[in-house]
Amino acid sequence: MHKDARQRIPDTSYFVLGNGHIHAVVQVSADEEASPTALLLNLPGQAARPKEEWLNFDPEQGFSATQLVISTGESELRADGRTCTRRWVQNEGIPTVEISWSGPLISVRERFFCPDRGKPQILRELRLTNPNKKRVTIEMSTGDGLVHERMRLDGYARKRLTIRYRLADDGAIEMGLTSWSSPLIADVRTWDSLLQCYCFDDRFARAITAARTQLGAQLSADGAGDARLWSREPERNGGSAALLRGLLVSGYHGTARSLLKSGLETLAHQLEPASAPAVRLEAAAWLSAARAYALWTGDLATLEDCRPQLHQAADYLARGAAEPLFKSGAHAAGDNYWCADTAEHRAATALLTAAALRDATELPATEHGAPNAEAWRQTAHDIEAQCREQLLEVLTAEEIDSTSADEASARNQAAEHPRADAVRWNLLFAAAAAQNGELNNSTAGRRIFSQLQSLWNQTSSGGGYGRCDAAFETEAGGGRPLCSLWMAQAAMELGQTTEVQRTLEWLLATESAAGTWFETYPPAPRRGQEHIESSDALDPVAWAALLHLFIHHVFGIRPSESGVRIKPRPISGCEEVRVSIPIRNCVLVLIIHAAAADSEFQARVDEQRVEASNGELTVEFTAAEHVVELFIPDTRSTDELTDRSGFGI
Repeated sequence: MHKDARQRIPDTSYFVLGNGHIHAVVQVSADEEASPTALLLNLPGQAARPKEEWLNFDPEQGFSATQLVISTGESELRADGRTCTRRWVQNEGIPTVEISWSGPLISVRERFFCPDRGKPQILRELRLTNPNKKRVTIEMSTGDGLVHERMRLDGYARKRLTIRYRLADDGAIEMGLTSWSSPLIADVRTWDSLLQCYCFDDRFARAITAARTQLGAQLSADGAGDARLWSREPERNGGSAALLRGLLVSGYHGTARSLLKSGLETLAHQLEPASAPAVRLEAAAWLSAARAYALWTGDLATLEDCRPQLHQAADYLARGAAEPLFKSGAHAAGDNYWCADTAEHRAATALLTAAALRDATELPATEHGAPNAEAWRQTAHDIEAQCREQLLEVLTAEEIDSTSADEASARNQAAEHPRADAVRWNLLFAAAAAQNGELNNSTAGRRIFSQLQSLWNQTSSGGGYGRCDAAFETEAGGGRPLCSLWMAQAAMELGQTTEVQRTLEWLLATESAAGTWFETYPPAPRRGQEHIESSDALDPVAWAALLHLFIHHVFGIRPSESGVRIKPRPISGCEEVRVSIPIRNCVLVLIIHAAAADSEFQARVDEQRVEASNGELTVEFTAAEHVVELFIPDTRSTDELTDRSGFGI
């Protein structure tokens, strides 16, 4: 089988495109056994299928048939994945992947993009340039020969052609030249209606744009999709609900609605008395996600339709909370460690349960016939009180010593801890999900955060990592960005912005033209040199977590029933920011400036000065668009200051 079928191809960048009706990946590889450039096509919501099951994979040729071939009569020219340039660009407002390469007689620029958000098609715009004075005759074709054009180019002349790839109703790929030349105004506006972000640090803006684009490409328009990619399964314990949060902050509200309805329907079939403890985490995640959906979209009709499932989930959590929260001992269902029933697992579940029950009492659907709403509220209060008294004691009693002089021994101790595997994801998710709960800025919160840093190897000098032990996990190809992003969310809520900065520097340190984490590095990396594993890097839950980190935690955009509360927590690189984001039927434009250190926090809403205190203000939605401009005192030292002459993109 062709080497393109490999899940982890070294020195390869992947750019994910799509619009919910078609899914595509532009692959650029320096690996000698892979196609240097290729276009992978798939049905929406099917990205977890092995690469050999994608629609245009050929066992003999892989994806090489999609590569462009230029013949000048004397030689053939193809893109070289080692030398061609590749990047994200804005093509009149449309997210576009651009690949440029050249030879002695011809220069080629290829652009791949979805021209709109309603049709199952990908366009590939080719611009051929003769860089010399002498006329040249060339033949341009795709590797499979389905597109073939012969042309003459005068000296310094340019020729533009466009190839269209379209999915037919039966899933077949139709391709050929098209007369498409420029986007319609309506198409551009539909892309502009999504999250737009410009930061002084170009890497942040690029990563946010790439994550937003690729998250929307991953799922089908009806919300169907697999939270896995290749072989990972991060949809467990609330991963699908985390996807919904990413869709909300990105502006994909229609897809979010479909995902919420399908997720709650699936959950309803899992809520049986004998359900595994992991189902409780799933129920909690979906209840909190439903609350977020209500605040971001104001779509009360959908929540009313989902009222039976929402009430069923809340009642299920409330009944389960009557069990002892800190029971000792453990048992597992088969080989599934997600079902381990430990004191730590129950503590994490308790935190999520309390937060979810509070969210359930505030859902608009609750106001229309939720007889148990007061019981949910009281249960949440009781859980939080018990956690406040006992959680720190339980976690500290079995705390793993990661400060030992023999660091390797300490890491192995963590890896071999009898309960470590059962609690890592749950504690991590609980710490991030309880972002406004009892643990914020408390001794317990800081101690739990410290333990999680040890468990997930977040303290290496290079930044985050997200594995128990690099040496212990001998088959590991690198770190897991999702874990580090959840840790960064918790760190931001605890005011530890330095930890957030370190994590982001680690995540963005790879020189990926795709704007996110797509490189694969050698297995079993040494501590301090950990990079990110490609199968996890392509995980849409990680993209959703990145978006939530910036929008919710760094920029501090948090919708309320009638407007939005804004309380930024700027980090280095976000001193100058412009964010345009849809919330309900309004577009919020947030502009952040770094002001002099001795100045006061100032705010303007639609060019009018408004009073604000403690770096926070609330904006009530009274128009289709509100422009909020904040001037935040820059308290960093002079050595840390940089030129802020403009925005990056």
